[in-house]
Amino acid sequence: MAFSSQDLATMDLIIKRYPRSRSSIMPLLHFVQSIQGYVTSDGIELIAKLLKLEAAEVSSVATFYTQYKRKPVGEYHVGVCTNTLCAVMGGDAIFAGLKDHLGIENDGVTEDGKVSLEHIECNAACDYAPVVMANWEFYDNQTIQSSKDLVDSMRAGNPPAPTRGPNKLVNWKQASAVLAGINDGLANEGVQAGAPTLLGLKISKGEPIETRKLTPVLSAHWDEKDSFTIEAYTRNGGYEAAAKALKMEPDAIIALVKDSGLRGRGGAGFPTGMKWGFIPQGDNKDHYLVVNADEAEPGTCKDMPLLLANPHVLVEGCIIASYAIRAKYAFIYIRGEVTHIVRRMQQAIDDAYKAGHLGKNIFGSDQDLELVLHVGAGAYICGEETALLDSLEGFRGQPRLRPPFPAIAGLYARPTVVNNVESIASVPAIIANGAEWYQSMGTEKSKGATLYSLSGHVNNPGQFEAPLGITLREILELAGGVRTGHKLKFWTPGGSSTPIFTDEHLDIPLDYESVAAAGSMLGTKALQIFDETTCVVRAVLRWTQFYKHESCGKCTPCREGTWWLVQILRDLESGKGTEVDLEKLLDLCDNILGRSFCAFGDGATSPITSSIQYFRDEYIAHLTNGGCPFDPVASTLFVGADK
Repeated sequence: MAFSSQDLATMDLIIKRYPRSRSSIMPLLHFVQSIQGYVTSDGIELIAKLLKLEAAEVSSVATFYTQYKRKPVGEYHVGVCTNTLCAVMGGDAIFAGLKDHLGIENDGVTEDGKVSLEHIECNAACDYAPVVMANWEFYDNQTIQSSKDLVDSMRAGNPPAPTRGPNKLVNWKQASAVLAGINDGLANEGVQAGAPTLLGLKISKGEPIETRKLTPVLSAHWDEKDSFTIEAYTRNGGYEAAAKALKMEPDAIIALVKDSGLRGRGGAGFPTGMKWGFIPQGDNKDHYLVVNADEAEPGTCKDMPLLLANPHVLVEGCIIASYAIRAKYAFIYIRGEVTHIVRRMQQAIDDAYKAGHLGKNIFGSDQDLELVLHVGAGAYICGEETALLDSLEGFRGQPRLRPPFPAIAGLYARPTVVNNVESIASVPAIIANGAEWYQSMGTEKSKGATLYSLSGHVNNPGQFEAPLGITLREILELAGGVRTGHKLKFWTPGGSSTPIFTDEHLDIPLDYESVAAAGSMLGTKALQIFDETTCVVRAVLRWTQFYKHESCGKCTPCREGTWWLVQILRDLESGKGTEVDLEKLLDLCDNILGRSFCAFGDGATSPITSSIQYFRDEYIAHLTNGGCPFDPVASTLFVGADK
C-alpha cells in the first residue's frame, strides 16, 4: 500500500515534535502500522529516507519492540495477560480456552482475519485480573466464557465498549494511530475514571490506626465523573501551584522539594530534590525533563490509574519541575499497551497548550516549555532510566554504562532529570501546601503519602493512598481481607523484582528503611497477594520467564543467566529435577546478582532466592510428587463458578 501525500504530511509533523529527528522513529513506526496494519519493509525504508538513516537502523528498532508487528494481525488483536498474577487467577485457563475456541495458536489469526491472539506480559492492570485486551484496550475481570463471548462479538462486528476505555472499541489500525500521537477525539468519551478502592490516610506521630483521618492527595478527586478534564482540575485548584512556582526562584523550588523529603516513587526511593540539584546550572546547555511512565513491573499498577483519573496533575508537575531545572523541553515516555491512557494524557497536554500553560510564555511569563508524549512499544527494560533515554533518542532500549549519569549526560548527552510519574505528580501539592505539610505524613526518613497497588487474592483490590509506614495488615483490613475462606501465603512488597514476603511480615512498616531491613525492597509499592492455593514454584517460574523474555540481551549474565534459570525452574516445576538443582539455582543467582549491566538481572534473581528461603519444602515436594501438587484451578477467581 502506497503512502499518500496526507500520510507524508502527518509524518513530517511527527518528526517536528522532537528537537532531534531520530527520536521520531517510534511514533513513525506506530504510524506506518496504522496505515499498513503492520510494519512493512516499505514503511521501514520510507522512515529511513525521511530521517536520512539506513534502513537497517530503523529495522533494528522495529525488531526490538514487541508491539511492532512484522506480519498482518486481526482487525481486533486480542491479548491475554499470562504474567504471574493474571495467570494464577485465571489467565492461563482463559488463553487456553481462546486458542481452542478460535482454532489458532499464539500469534495466530482467524481465517476471516477478524481476530488474532497473543499472550502478553503484565499491562499495569493487576487490580482487575484476569485481564483480556483488544487493540490495547482493557476488558477486566474476565472468565473463560466471557472471553469467548468477547471474541465472538468482535467477529460479529459488534464488540462491547472496553471496561475503562472509550465508549467504543476502535480497530487495530485506529489504535495504532493513537499510539503515533494522533488524537482521535475519544479521550473524554466513556466511563469515568477512578479505581475500585481509594483511601488516603494521614497519620500524626503516635496516632493509632483507628483514628487516622482520610486525606487523599493525588486521589482526592478521582471519584468525580469529569476528574480527568482541565475544567475539573482547574475547578479543584489545578495549575495554581504552577503559577505560584513561576514566581519563585528555580533554586528555591529545588530547596523546597528537598526539604519536603519527597523520594522517587519509581522504585529506588532516591530523594527527588537532590536529583534535581545535580543538574549543573549556568552551563549554557539545553536541559531536559523526562518522566518515566513505562510502568511495566509485574504487579505495579499505580501510575496508569493516576493518569487515567488525573492526567493534568502530571502536566502541572512537569511545568514546575522543568522550570526548576531550567528545561525548555519535557518528555513523558508512556508505555504503548494502554491506548486509553495515551488518549487521556495527550488530550490533557493539548488542553494545557490551549490554555497557555504550555508553549511560549506560559502563564503570561517569559518561560517556554514544550511537552511531548512519547509512546513506547512493549519493552520492560525501558523502565530503566538510561534504556529509556536510548529508546527516546530512537535506538534500541538498552542500558548505558554509568558514569556519566543522566544529570550530566542524559538525553542527547545533555543534563537530564528522569523521574517517575508519581514523583512529578506529587510536586504541585508540595508547592501549594509547603514542605512541613508533606513531612507531617509518613515516617522519619520516608516522608509523605503514596499510592499502594493492592492486587491478587483480596476481596477489594485497588489503589490505596496512604502514608509511608502503613502495614500490609492495615491495608488488608481496609480492603476486606484476603479472599473469603483463604489465607495469605506470600506477597510482593514492591513488584516482581523484590524478594517475596510471607504472612510473617504482615506488620512490617511499608517504608523504604523497614522493608529493606526485613530483607526486601519497597520498590513500586506493588502489593501482589497470593493465598494458599497458589504454587510458589509456578509463580516464580512465570516471573522468571518474564525476565528471560524481557532481557535486552546486552550483557551475558542476564541474557544467558535468565535462560538457564527458566530451564532449571521448568524442570523443578514438572518434577523432573533433583534437589541439587536448588543449589544450582542459587549459584546461578549469585553469579547474576551484581554482575549484570543494570539492575534487571538483580531483579530476576529476587523471587527465586527468597522463595527458596521461605518455601524450600515446596520445591522438594514437586520432586517427591513427580510434578506440581497444586490444582491450578483452585487459585482462579472463577473456581466453583460458571466458567
